[in-house]
Amino acid sequence: MGVQDDTEKVLRALHVMLAKGEQYPKEPSKVIVDKQQMLDLLSALNQCMYQMQEKYELTKSSRDKAERDFRKQGDTIIMDASHKAEDIYAASVMYMDEALNHMRDIMKESNENVSKIYAELNEKMDDGDIISQVETPILDTDTASSLHDKLSVLGAKLLIETLPSIINGTNSRTKQNRDEVTFAFTIKREDERIDFSKTKRDIHNQIRGLNSWPGAYCLYEGKILKVWNSYVTDNYFPAMFDGQITNIYDNGFGVKVSNGEIVFTEVQLEGKNKMSAKEFLNGVNKEEFIGRVLD
Repeated sequence: MGVQDDTEKVLRALHVMLAKGEQYPKEPSKVIVDKQQMLDLLSALNQCMYQMQEKYELTKSSRDKAERDFRKQGDTIIMDASHKAEDIYAASVMYMDEALNHMRDIMKESNENVSKIYAELNEKMDDGDIISQVETPILDTDTASSLHDKLSVLGAKLLIETLPSIINGTNSRTKQNRDEVTFAFTIKREDERIDFSKTKRDIHNQIRGLNSWPGAYCLYEGKILKVWNSYVTDNYFPAMFDGQITNIYDNGFGVKVSNGEIVFTEVQLEGKNKMSAKEFLNGVNKEEFIGRVLD
């Protein structure tokens, strides 16, 4: 397995750990992870980056010789330290001194490379050249959360594939079309509330665009009802009001909107945990539920 495969494996493990981490109650943007596991993964990632630097930067014979001498000296120090307890402190000092000097050289070169790349960036927002890109289809079942997971894996892989060409200067660049540049606005509380006078497509996209944070919501019996997943149907209920509950299905309940019906399949009532719409319906009178109006 090569360094690219190793790096991709570590990045994937980091992503999985963060994706599965328990949400920190006081700050929803943070998650709780195992400290030792995170340190082990960061250590493995550091080793991968070191190997990549070695593969693509340290190519001169003088560097090769210096690296071999450094490793030989480090191995000797570690071996001596393991056999002679009294030499552990001295060996550690010598080893760290060499390691720090070597790391200082690597950091200096890395900083020069980053500074060079940064100098080439255009000061305008999202107006720099495209070095490499990859596309993935957005499915009707995708949410912001699922799309984030897809792009994080694709982005990590693309970064590994692209870094060598950036380092050795062989990459090609493509100018962006400024007319296609878009800006993401700050999400406000009013952007989260569902307006049932809008189309079913608009509401469906709002729900999945705000999943997994902060979530789209409406009001049910005066309480906040967050909606995490949905789908649209071809049903139409001209005699009903926008926001009125139309029907109960095997996997959710329908709500009338301006041009038809949208079905909520995953919800979260204020003060409750996230649950399937089917579980939510177990706690309501189904006969009385149909016809109620969500606000």
